[in-house]
Amino acid sequence: MKIYFVTGNRFKYELMKKVMSPDFDMEWLKPVGELEEPKEREVEKVVMKKLESARRMFPDIKEFIFITDVGLHFEALDGRPGALIKRETRERFGGDFSKWCEVVKGSNREAKVVDAMGAIDKQGRKVIVKHEVYGKISEKPAKGEYGFDWDEIFIPDWDKEELKGKSFAQVPEEEKQRIMLIPLVEKFKRKMKEVLI
Repeated sequence: MKIYFVTGNRFKYELMKKVMSPDFDMEWLKPVGELEEPKEREVEKVVMKKLESARRMFPDIKEFIFITDVGLHFEALDGRPGALIKRETRERFGGDFSKWCEVVKGSNREAKVVDAMGAIDKQGRKVIVKHEVYGKISEKPAKGEYGFDWDEIFIPDWDKEELKGKSFAQVPEEEKQRIMLIPLVEKFKRKMKEVLI
C-alpha cells in the first residue's frame, strides 16, 4: 500500500522508510513552508493539528499521509513541557537542553517520552497511535556519540542490564529505535490494517 510521509528531514524519511517496509510503499512529501505547530503539550493533539495542516498543504494526495511527533514529559513539572520541549528549550535556554537537568532538581527526576504517529486520507479517515518510554532525567548531561536534542538528558528504564544508566546519546541508534520507534510503528501498522479492512 502507498503511504506518504510528511517531513522536512531526509534522515527521518530514510529511517521511517526502512521500518515501514515491506508493509507500506512509502513516499516522501517535503512540506512547502511550516506545518501548523499548536502550543499543545499533548503529543497526540499536536499530531492531529499537524495532520490537518498537512492535508491542506497536499490536497491532491488521495492516499494516507502521515506524520510523527515526540514529547518529553517531566513528572516534577506535572507533565510539562511534553511536545513543547524544543520550543521551551529554545525560548528559556537558547536551545541548551542540558539546562533541564537543573530545572528538575531533587529526588523526582521521573520522566517519559511520548512518541506519536498519525495518518489521514482524503476521505478523512484517521489513525493515531502513541508509545511511551519511561525513564528519568539525568543529574547532568550524559553525553555520548549518538543522539541529538534531549537524548543526553533522558535515561530510559532499559530492559537490558548492560544499558542501565545510559542515556539515549550513549547507545547506538538501533537501541533507541528498538524501544521507541519499532513498537510505535508496529502499533501503527496494526491500526492501519484495521482501518483498511
